[in-house]
Amino acid sequence: MSLPQYQVRVCTSAYALHEWVHRWQSLKYRQELNKVCSATLTLHPDNEAIDGIDINKWFQVIRNGAHVFGGPIQRYEWSIPQSTPEGEAWTVYALDHMVYANWRIVLPGAGNDYAEYTDHAGDAMKDFVYNNMGSGAAAARRFADLTIEADGHEGTSTTYSGRYETVLAVCQRIANGNDLDFRFVPSATGCTFTVASDWGSDRSQGNGVNAECVFALDRRNFHAMKYIRDALTHRNYIYVGGQDAGQDRTIVERTDAADASAYGRREAFVDGRNTAVEDELETIGDAALNALEVLSSTVVQPVASTWKAASGTTWDLGDTVTCKVLNRHGRSWDVDAKVVAIDVTVNEAGVETVTPTLERVE
Repeated sequence: MSLPQYQVRVCTSAYALHEWVHRWQSLKYRQELNKVCSATLTLHPDNEAIDGIDINKWFQVIRNGAHVFGGPIQRYEWSIPQSTPEGEAWTVYALDHMVYANWRIVLPGAGNDYAEYTDHAGDAMKDFVYNNMGSGAAAARRFADLTIEADGHEGTSTTYSGRYETVLAVCQRIANGNDLDFRFVPSATGCTFTVASDWGSDRSQGNGVNAECVFALDRRNFHAMKYIRDALTHRNYIYVGGQDAGQDRTIVERTDAADASAYGRREAFVDGRNTAVEDELETIGDAALNALEVLSSTVVQPVASTWKAASGTTWDLGDTVTCKVLNRHGRSWDVDAKVVAIDVTVNEAGVETVTPTLERVE
């Protein structure tokens, strides 16, 4: 079995090549939906690429010809331990393009209290991105390497608003309230803001459409598996407080009746004073219900060759897979779960370790 071919590239913000990086000690990177991700590269102290590495150079990871990570370098460090030269290293730390949305605030238009869009949820997210960091923003606020995919009409159509929050926070709130996923997908010359209601493919057992991905002991396609079911932070009845104060304050109530029946009523208050629109307050409440639901997560360390495999068992970010365990701890367990994050480590010899994080599909 051949190892995947990795290339690491450092370039300018205009994507002019600065350095190809070879001979690293370790490369680690993470892909995750709806969140800022990072990459860490550890180099030998005599690596010829070190001289060209600096903060706000752009860092790209290419796997088998496909861009799997891209974003600005934010930190580097070196250490000289007591055991020098053994253990001496130079480490580079980069964030992916999602950080762009954390570097921009949603600004109301002139004469308006809020930035407000009446549209499908996914299209409203693109409106916030376009007008605060894309071509619709003031020139000084634009990211020249950012493109935005065409409207796809994902999610509920209503009014969405924001005011002096980060673009990332607004997009996360809208996504959580509508079961949407988004990423700034990397490419050779930048990134594309992309939204999906069904990111990835259904590869669960018996899906009837796509090749199945089933992690099971008898298939010998994983090294380790861990499952967690956690209700410590669970809440299922949300009060959302809108504008005004005291008895004049608008209060909207949202609940998950099935969870309240199963786990007992658990209440929480959420501050939504950044909007006066009742539909938007409901969206804030629904996002809180999603964020505070009973957590079900599975960590699997699959055989690395199954990730992005050309044939046979394969899976990728956003896919739904099946984890199956028979007669362990007195129970049999069969769960469909979505790949919400992927952690990858590549060692000095080029050997890849891939660990997805899965969330149960209810």
